[in-house]
Amino acid sequence: MEKRDALMICAVVVIAVLTGLPTPARAMAGDALKAIPFTDVTVTGSFWKARLETNRKVTIPYNFKKCDELGLIDNFARAAGFMPADTFQPNRNNRPSRECDVYKVIEGASYVLAKHPDVVLDLYLDSLIAQIAAAQEPDGYLYPSRGFLPPEKMGRGGTKRWERVGGSQELYAVGHLYEGAVAHNQATGKRTLLDVAIKNADLLCKAFGPGRCEYPPGHPEVEIGLVRLYRVTGAEKYLNLAKFFIDVRGRSETHRLYGVKNQDHVPVAQQEEAVGHAVCAGYLCSGMADIAMATAHQGYVKILDRLWHDVVSTKLYITGGVGSQSKGEAYGEAYKLGNETAYCETCAAIANAMWSQRMFLIHGDAKYVDVVERVIHNGFLSGVSLGGDKFFYVNRLASEGKQERSPWFTTPCCPTNIVRFLPSLAGYAYAQEGDMLYVNLFGSSTVRTTISGNNVRLIQETEYPWDGNARIRIEAERAQEFAIHVRIPGWARNQPVPSDLYRFVERRPREVRLEVNGESVRQPRMEKGFAVIRRKWKTDDMIELRLPMPVRRVRSHEKVVGNLGRVALQRGPIVYCAEAVDNNGQALNLILPNDASLKAERADLLGGVTIVTGQAKALHKEADGTVTERKHTLTAIPYYAWAHRAQGEMVVWLPTSAESVKR
Repeated sequence: MEKRDALMICAVVVIAVLTGLPTPARAMAGDALKAIPFTDVTVTGSFWKARLETNRKVTIPYNFKKCDELGLIDNFARAAGFMPADTFQPNRNNRPSRECDVYKVIEGASYVLAKHPDVVLDLYLDSLIAQIAAAQEPDGYLYPSRGFLPPEKMGRGGTKRWERVGGSQELYAVGHLYEGAVAHNQATGKRTLLDVAIKNADLLCKAFGPGRCEYPPGHPEVEIGLVRLYRVTGAEKYLNLAKFFIDVRGRSETHRLYGVKNQDHVPVAQQEEAVGHAVCAGYLCSGMADIAMATAHQGYVKILDRLWHDVVSTKLYITGGVGSQSKGEAYGEAYKLGNETAYCETCAAIANAMWSQRMFLIHGDAKYVDVVERVIHNGFLSGVSLGGDKFFYVNRLASEGKQERSPWFTTPCCPTNIVRFLPSLAGYAYAQEGDMLYVNLFGSSTVRTTISGNNVRLIQETEYPWDGNARIRIEAERAQEFAIHVRIPGWARNQPVPSDLYRFVERRPREVRLEVNGESVRQPRMEKGFAVIRRKWKTDDMIELRLPMPVRRVRSHEKVVGNLGRVALQRGPIVYCAEAVDNNGQALNLILPNDASLKAERADLLGGVTIVTGQAKALHKEADGTVTERKHTLTAIPYYAWAHRAQGEMVVWLPTSAESVKR
């Protein structure tokens, strides 16, 4: 079958459901808290299932098609000698080293295969992997551009191996290779790509380490991939190399430091705050967390604790986005959270969720899941259109109307990251520690597991995030005592985020209700943000959770100067914005008085959402130049859904008086 024919067929392949990332082989104290694997979770709720269907039907084939059109797949063929090297035509979208994006789409496609085997997609991946394997050099080296481009054209890749790993993707790319290889192996049982990854990792183990190449990659990722290889193979040399790459950072005696942008300014043990490239920081901390869970490295945990606290206390947007600076795609100073200037790269939101999920597995605290939930419903989900074929690289919190979604980017890291992250989310929903089951994320789904040899299923039914009621039915082969930990979200406990960075204006939250088999559980035992119900469970036992979802105003810490005199709107986990198309063609002129009443109602637009309406005001410039206030009916939509209908203004933080409106 011709490659392009396979791509066309792949584009209409029906592959069904949500998948997720593998979990650590060992947790901190032996075999402790683990995420329940994606293969044991089936998503049935419309909110996420619709996005997953779009991801498999549209976004994955679209990404493969783009990678093919832009020559990224042909680069493997050129390196293997299947195509003449002089056919390479470098342009804005086909630069040396972008093959990492191919690996990411392979990973996402493998997650799809893991739940719904499909012959056509399987064969297409086989043909693609054959080209990758053919491009690999005999000793395991794999950096396709170096295989066919003359040294003088390698640019940031340098003229020799490992010469410029601080600025190239030489090591970053193989990290994604390893992740894609593990995913493909677990989905299909085949070792074709896994063997390529192992051969390359073995080469790295020989090339890097004490007394050899003693410097880290500029862009972390290989550390995550190495730990995943370790989990699959049990080869501790991969774990040791990942730890070496972490520990060699900031050590000026081993290499010329890359600087703050790459978190290579001081050793990680001395890093006190999150700085530099926000994606790099999230991947670095995710890799560190993976190593901590595999080795019980308490020193890493202390580092991660203070860096995570710095982010959620001073550098986190209300949408869960991170990275306020366009220069260096970086974290800014504490509380410097501009709205129109926000960068909030989609990849940074993904990295933030990955990191927070790992922090939950280390500590078992719901506050980390609170951040994951905020990210995935807002700052991440805004990065991909409802149609699945247009994207945001940057996710601003206010716009003068110039932003629109793009079909692709010069650096297409965000589209190719989305296709692997979306199907990973089922692996974030539930967790288990011995006879304790954790319900972390809400959404209709079924999860199966075993407790002391007893097969147990939880069937969750809910209209979340539009409705706060959830019913969890238990099925068990035999009646058995165990504990179910149900997360009570921070937003339902009067805490938007686990810090004082944001607060609700109304400080009296409505009562959360919890029932078992129709009987109220009054004052349930709370443990790290979870309501703990331990009893002897039997089939058809039912847990009912009722989370009130009023529309709530949110204020920022007073040090976030740009948000003074402004409020954001949140309902449940969803952050709202006002968009010009719903508000007489403008949004930046709106005022939401403190006493304005607000109501939520379902609307048949943007795939079916709950909107927020209320009596507000709008500033109008009259013919004589004077500015007047007029009554206006505000309509706010979920932030993730903006920029779908018309190009125009958008704002998340609404002024409460005319003095706070930007003129």
